[in-house]
Amino acid sequence: MRFAVAFVQEHDEPALFRILNFVFRHLSFICCLANPLPDDTIMFFGHHREMLMFHKVGLSFVALVAAIFFGGCESNVERYRKEGIALYQQDRYDQSMESLKKALSYDQFDAKANTYAGLIHYRAGEYVQATYHFKVALQSDPSSEEAKDGMTSTFLKIGQPDRALDALERAAKLADGVDDPRWKKTYTNRPYQSQIEEALYVGRSGDRFRIARVYEKLGDYDNAAIYYDQALALAPRNARILLAKAEMFEKIGNKSEVRDLLIRAYNVAPATPGLVDAMTRNNIAISSVIGTPLQ
Repeated sequence: MRFAVAFVQEHDEPALFRILNFVFRHLSFICCLANPLPDDTIMFFGHHREMLMFHKVGLSFVALVAAIFFGGCESNVERYRKEGIALYQQDRYDQSMESLKKALSYDQFDAKANTYAGLIHYRAGEYVQATYHFKVALQSDPSSEEAKDGMTSTFLKIGQPDRALDALERAAKLADGVDDPRWKKTYTNRPYQSQIEEALYVGRSGDRFRIARVYEKLGDYDNAAIYYDQALALAPRNARILLAKAEMFEKIGNKSEVRDLLIRAYNVAPATPGLVDAMTRNNIAISSVIGTPLQ
């Protein structure tokens, strides 16, 4: 408080009021974005583009003000969030939910806490509650891979694949509108504040991968193949995507494609879960794969 009084005394009042007005208008803008969505979508592309632009312009100043006024709340959120995630990873779901609720009592829009609360509700078969938490998580952090996976699984579980595809296509569209921000890391004298943009950019292959999986579950292998190809065009050395596409072609009996994809996956990451089993099923000896040139 003494800092605020001194700042007022030493600076021109009209200028100060203009600065504070700017800060709190944008804080209000962020709070409005955090309100749960009223419809079936995860996010609105236009709104999040505005939010990302705001991050580029004034996030550091707003973060400073938020740290001054809300620092104590943030530390409590972090403490209870970490506790809840640790308990979740120990399969202690009831205790985890209690800790996550405490975290959300300090910040009901915390992305991680909402994601793990959604996962617990999903495990319990409480799909309405799970959907709510995944939506809020994705509003706060539209790059969250765990929340996207949870939302997709929830919609498929309740027999609404169209909602899953709509949400995933919106997520892909949002990520496509983001330029690669990693060059900013070269500015060593400036704090790097583009983590969400970076996660969206590098996660573009994951968005296509999820869409492919949904189409595959629906038995629409043609569209699934299209999105697998798009995912691999963005991440050609992703063994998980290579394996998933191989397993789809295994279902439809395309043995030559299966062999090529499994060999590529093994050369990239031989320890990928399920890969050796898939190779064994398809009579591909590891000894014949080692040293095969990557394609």
